[in-house]
Amino acid sequence: MVFVIMTLLSLAGLVCAETPFNAPFIWAFKWLTLPICLTIVLFVCYEIEFIFRRAKSMARVYFFTLVMMPVSVVMSAGLVNLVNACAPNPQRVVLEGPIIRKFKTHNKGGGNSFYLEILEVRSGKEMGLRISIEEYDQLSLQDTYGREMNMGLLGIPFEPRWPWLRQ
Repeated sequence: MVFVIMTLLSLAGLVCAETPFNAPFIWAFKWLTLPICLTIVLFVCYEIEFIFRRAKSMARVYFFTLVMMPVSVVMSAGLVNLVNACAPNPQRVVLEGPIIRKFKTHNKGGGNSFYLEILEVRSGKEMGLRISIEEYDQLSLQDTYGREMNMGLLGIPFEPRWPWLRQ
């Protein structure tokens, strides 16, 4: 039941706000991989007798433990996005810099998403931002692009998709 609730919250988190390309996943991998993996290993060690009775094989226990680690880390990205977007009074920041790359992704349901990568002048980091097809066609490499976004609770810029996150 906990797994189902966490999955639903994670999925909600992934659609609640627009962020730079893969920012919640990068944050989750950087800061949550070790705590999540340790938590899973400690839980398995603590509940090994119960888990072994259900699995009937230590190989299955090891397999599912190893599978749960990356799945949990990837799922935590949605939770990161949800927590980040719940900043009480988000500060508005301008992300701007020269365009260093343009790319598009193909969606399974059809259509494309268009992105450009800028070298953000304030932080010096490369950031991928989703843009409209019109902007994608008009802009070229080395043009300067800027967008105003909210700075989230975890330091990830975001633009809310849900009305209750807009303040």
